[in-house]
Amino acid sequence: MKRVFSRIILIPTLIIGLGYVSKITLSFLSSERSNNEQLIRDIKKILPEDTISKINKYLLPYREIDVLRRQERKLLVAQEVLKILEPSSIENDIRIKESLVDLEFLKATSGVPILDNNLTLYKYKPNSISLMRGISNIIPGSAYLDQYKNNIFLLSSNGVLGYTKYNDSKLRFKQIKNNLEDYFGRKQIEKSNTFSMKDLLVFDGKIYISFTNEHKEDCWNTSLVYADLDLREVNFKPLFMPDECVSSKNKNFKFTAHQSAGRIVGLNSDEILFSTGEFRSRNLAQDKESAMGKILRINLNSNEFSAVAIGIRNAQGLYYDKNNQIIIFTEHGPKGGDEINLLSYLDIEKEETQNYGWAISSYGEHYGKGDRVTEKRWASKGTNPYDKYPLYKSHKKYGFIEPLKYFIPSIGISEIIPVNTKNKIYAHASLVDESLYFFKLDDQNRLSKSIRIQINERIRDMINYKNKILLFLEDTGSIGLVDLNELDQPIDRLF
Repeated sequence: MKRVFSRIILIPTLIIGLGYVSKITLSFLSSERSNNEQLIRDIKKILPEDTISKINKYLLPYREIDVLRRQERKLLVAQEVLKILEPSSIENDIRIKESLVDLEFLKATSGVPILDNNLTLYKYKPNSISLMRGISNIIPGSAYLDQYKNNIFLLSSNGVLGYTKYNDSKLRFKQIKNNLEDYFGRKQIEKSNTFSMKDLLVFDGKIYISFTNEHKEDCWNTSLVYADLDLREVNFKPLFMPDECVSSKNKNFKFTAHQSAGRIVGLNSDEILFSTGEFRSRNLAQDKESAMGKILRINLNSNEFSAVAIGIRNAQGLYYDKNNQIIIFTEHGPKGGDEINLLSYLDIEKEETQNYGWAISSYGEHYGKGDRVTEKRWASKGTNPYDKYPLYKSHKKYGFIEPLKYFIPSIGISEIIPVNTKNKIYAHASLVDESLYFFKLDDQNRLSKSIRIQINERIRDMINYKNKILLFLEDTGSIGLVDLNELDQPIDRLF
């Protein structure tokens, strides 16, 4: 009935609109352009916005096409400018690393109210010297954050490593000299901004760094190096560097280094957890002989590893809640289907590997579905990805673990951090959606409620430093601050 009613409203409205269109057309033939524009403005005041949109789409498509052409031209110009600037961004960050210059971020004097004015977003902006090499954006720079013994650590996408103490007016990161270029150097940096550092963990007196590793020419995996923590200089050594790798010319004819995961968390004094991607070789996620598309448990003494979770596409957030004996991780879906997943520590202890379904089950779809040209190409070449990877919507029906929550469309889900583990309250960030989410688990570890806060920048990483959430914002290369101490009530009352 509702659909019929909307059609009843729409038809006469379109007729009226068509009358105005006829008038505009005649006017274009007999009047000056300025008069036409005034007439259009007058009509826009009368017609509902939805009707104007439909008139533009169906009755005046040339206007829509003209707008799209102008936007396309601007985009092409912007892309050309970025291509010109890309070599400079690489040189900039290499010079910063070699010179060991400090990186200073100054806090803006005013912030932006968020969460119905209960909180404020402040930004520490680069002062004078800025990281320029990004991971998703070519410019400006991207980075990861961590904390250890009252120090805050920063790792840039190309290996600039620094530390600072928290300060309410500025964050001045003093560089730590390192040898990361031995593993990820200019050659890899210049190939693509999608190849980069992937995460930073400072844990139990050591520092761990993951990165996209070119194991051999044009053959990549996600690897780990580590070193004893020294605030002056660290010399990294290999920890996890498998022989297995994926080439951009692999048998699947698909490759992206954005799908490389790389999150690291400490499990205990002898072990860490590490997420690996499958570089869009989807078959590897279900291959029990492969280390890709997994969450791995790595022994720090023997370097031996085992998979605690398989069927993982691209885990971009990973957190171990020791108090509640659970691991929560976030995962990028394909076109839609980002997930928040739960893994029990007891399953890890029992060495029971859990399967999360990729690439058999997913609430997302393969890129290209719904596009006639792509689907026609799939049919003609026999390359329809659904033949091998059906992406069933149910996970449980096919023997897999259902996500706590999934997102359609994708939000580009990223890091996950604790907020109040006593009440099972956590936060996760997003890249595409440019938002910060707080969420709560109930007594059965089901996601009971989520609160979204618009940040308006891609959030690459974040930490909770003494109830202050620090976020690396990669659209401006800034560090965001959301101080939970500003709340006039405990955060659990928001739920």
